[in-house]
Amino acid sequence: EPVPEGRLLRTLLLDAALRRDLHTLRRLLHGYAAWLMGQAGPDGTLGDAAALATVDTVLVDEERYTLLDPSWRATVPVAAEVVLARGLRRFATTLVTGGYAHPWTSTLDVAGLTVVLAGVAGHDLDRATVAAAVDIEAAVTAAVRGLGTEGRAVLLSELRSVEPTDPPAGPRSYQQLREAWLRQREELKRVTALLKWTEDLLTSRERALRR
Repeated sequence: EPVPEGRLLRTLLLDAALRRDLHTLRRLLHGYAAWLMGQAGPDGTLGDAAALATVDTVLVDEERYTLLDPSWRATVPVAAEVVLARGLRRFATTLVTGGYAHPWTSTLDVAGLTVVLAGVAGHDLDRATVAAAVDIEAAVTAAVRGLGTEGRAVLLSELRSVEPTDPPAGPRSYQQLREAWLRQREELKRVTALLKWTEDLLTSRERALRR
């Protein structure tokens, strides 16, 4: 079918995050969440193509949101909040593993940043909902890649253990690996400085106790 008009939501969100434009981020995330919830049934679930909608598969044309490719459909309904959590978590993973600048604290992990993004979108999600979204992400990715039960279990373990110092998922370029190495080096410096500060504090208190 013809490709719908608009720009990819992920691109718009990244642009706004790099500019630290909270107003645009709030508008886009509110719109994405409202678009998803507006398609939910009376029981609060989403089915068919809407259940698989993420920031990577949604186009935005002014205030109109639409799926880029509605041919992928869920075989069972998914809770609308879990669908929202999955979409936001994918964006959070892109931010932290890609080393992109954004308006929020750098100490947040992927799940924590997902919860913050949900708050910006006007929804109160908890880490349990984010964990359920990880399960859906593993199921969808396994289906796309044609993985079996064992491969899906390995993938689920990898998704659950994503750290900010990890390189982005998918094919790795030299630049991505170098950026991941730089982030790991900065994290090591931070931990080393914290350890030294703690040792200095303990030493000073031991001296005070001896006095």
